[in-house]
Amino acid sequence: MVNKLVVSKKEDLLKLTGTKLGPSEWITIDKQMILDFAALTSDKQWVHTDTEKAKKWLPDGKIIAHGYLTLSLLSNLLYSLVEINNIQSFVNYGMNKLRFIHPVSVDSSVRLRAELKEATIQENSTIQILLSCTLEIEGKDKPAYVAELIALIQ
Repeated sequence: MVNKLVVSKKEDLLKLTGTKLGPSEWITIDKQMILDFAALTSDKQWVHTDTEKAKKWLPDGKIIAHGYLTLSLLSNLLYSLVEINNIQSFVNYGMNKLRFIHPVSVDSSVRLRAELKEATIQENSTIQILLSCTLEIEGKDKPAYVAELIALIQ
């Protein structure tokens, strides 16, 4: 069970800078998920689709998930860690930084840790937050990625 941060109103975020979130539950990235993402995005590079080449050429001998597949899990994993009540919307605004550190081999499990680095109120009463996010890979010392996510909460 994940210890979810529940915030009663968006303005409370202004007092929560430095709050650590997570870790989330583990999600396993299986072959079908990788192949579906490859088909959806037309990114069918062999490192994602060819198990025979992967056995020969990749460090773990397995196909790897697309970096953007692992990034696309961020929203769902983040929603599992924080709930903000009494808001109109929670919108991804962009990234300040994103680095794919370690490949995620097929059948690996990943989970998210995050930290609220900054929360500021905008002129229109929107709250802009900056979250430092790390996607961990089970059994690996290095994360899949580190990212600074910017979101707008109305």
